[in-house]
Amino acid sequence: MDGLPPKEDGFVLVTTLIFLVILSLLGLAGIMTSTVEIKIAGNDRLHKETFYQADGGTETGLVLAYENALCLNSGGFNEGGTPGEAEIGFIRVSNLSYSEPGQGTTVTPSDGPPAVRDAVYYSAMGDDSRPHTNFTINGVSEYTPGSGLHMVSGYRYLGRGAAAGGSHVRYTINAQRVGELSSQSTVTLEWRLSGHLINSASSFDCKY
Repeated sequence: MDGLPPKEDGFVLVTTLIFLVILSLLGLAGIMTSTVEIKIAGNDRLHKETFYQADGGTETGLVLAYENALCLNSGGFNEGGTPGEAEIGFIRVSNLSYSEPGQGTTVTPSDGPPAVRDAVYYSAMGDDSRPHTNFTINGVSEYTPGSGLHMVSGYRYLGRGAAAGGSHVRYTINAQRVGELSSQSTVTLEWRLSGHLINSASSFDCKY
């Protein structure tokens, strides 16, 4: 090459190729890093979305526990098209009297098999292959703080106290959200309902 000693012909070409390889490796490393960060951000978004949907599901479970408790004196929710199950909008109830103390499911919900749940909510009518929320709801009869002697009489373990306070049912509501890409999150809520309210409910109070 012009201006270079004969023995150094091709030096510039080799140097250029080395720089090209280094720049290519740096670019590839940058792309891989960006890809990993995008996946991490996507997984974090999916986890948060599933968690908040499970958290919101506990509110639905609370309403389900309340409505079912009002139906206990009438035998629980009414059966729908499938024997032993009730359909409430997009909610499928597989245990018609889970609000009765000791009759609900005590473990956290899951798809199984077999499925472990008292009810399930589908965003649109479908099956477990789509995003959904499983519920287990279990009640325990307890004395209300400040109550007097718990009288033996009462309906289904829910006696009325001899003094102020009486009894209540403490519900444990588990909501498990199964979201996109099989992401899962479970949130547990505890809630108390007056035993007197359950005892005094009539068939007119039962909506389902």
